[in-house]
Amino acid sequence: MSEEGFIKIDLNEVEDGSDPIPPGLQKVRVKAAFKKHKEGSEYPYIDVRLSPLEAGAKYDNRILFLTLSFHPQALWNMSSS
Repeated sequence: MSEEGFIKIDLNEVEDGSDPIPPGLQKVRVKAAFKKHKEGSEYPYIDVRLSPLEAGAKYDNRILFLTLSFHPQALWNMSSS
């Protein structure tokens, strides 16, 4: 495949101005969860929005995103127990 016409952008040294949340286990609050289904996709997914609770004051307004797929080969499964 030819790379002619493509724009190459190196984002390795780019910073977004915010610190990452410290590594480790973090308590979070679920702000919202939506079941969605992309057009053309066979399986739906759940789009979850979270906010950290104890990471520190500078992270209070941070929104974390989690996507959970209903695909049978996904790394998580729901149970009805």
